[in-house]
Amino acid sequence: MRSKILAPLIALVTGCATVSPGTAVVEVPVCGGATTPLVLRQGRYWPALAYCTNYYTIVSREQRAVWTATSNEGSALDESITFAGKDGQKVNVDVGVGFSIAPADADMIKMVQTFGYDVDQIIHTRVRDSVRNGLNMCAATMTVDEIYGPRKEELFKCAEEKVQSEFNPKGLLITRLTLNSEVRLPKQVQEAMEASTAATQNAQRVEREVASAEAEGKKTVATAKAAAEARMASAAAEADANRLIAASITAELLKLRELDIEQKKAERWDGKLPVVAGGGNSSMILDVGSVAAIAQERKK
Repeated sequence: MRSKILAPLIALVTGCATVSPGTAVVEVPVCGGATTPLVLRQGRYWPALAYCTNYYTIVSREQRAVWTATSNEGSALDESITFAGKDGQKVNVDVGVGFSIAPADADMIKMVQTFGYDVDQIIHTRVRDSVRNGLNMCAATMTVDEIYGPRKEELFKCAEEKVQSEFNPKGLLITRLTLNSEVRLPKQVQEAMEASTAATQNAQRVEREVASAEAEGKKTVATAKAAAEARMASAAAEADANRLIAASITAELLKLRELDIEQKKAERWDGKLPVVAGGGNSSMILDVGSVAAIAQERKK
């Protein structure tokens, strides 16, 4: 990322030097006398004498670097980071880092005087080493299960703070540290965790099925109980009705009922009396009406 700008060439081609937005140029005197670097921000400048000054272009806007196991992002090489938890098990991850140069001129000068002018090289060497060291230090209190699960965010926040405390005061601002992949575990650890997860899920499934069966059983019992109580209530109501009916039957009521029956019979009678008829050994049938008529005729 370092670029040395030759003043005479710029002067001949453009007449002045241009600093683009998002970049800065550090002007470094090399001929004695004034030795403090000068930071040139966005704008146009007339270059100093080429043989007494070196110029270094530095990107000041926020940038990003990724250390990954694949060639799809970052380097074509495997630059992923491996570290270990407190149980000694190794963990591998892809890591992303955001960075920028401090906005103040004095901080930028401090940065180049501390780390040099090649920011890209600084990020991929010293910063990367610090990130790996921070992950190792922060993971020293965590098991692999915790790194893989509930303390993952805590781990990266801890490592980010350690890297920031090392570089930010010196003008190189580490803006964020990110996990750019799943947490890769050793094969045997991964298989053990998957088996444990499967066992837990199976136990939870069985527990749900038992709970469902218990609920269904309680529902069946409740339904049967409700039906039995309904039948008992119906029988009790019917018995109470029968008792009320029985208690209401008296001799007078029976007599009235008999009279009512006789009345209905009388209403159905056609006024004819029975007569006796028969011959030989046959049964006799008595027609009372006919007998009375004959007797009345004889009196005449």
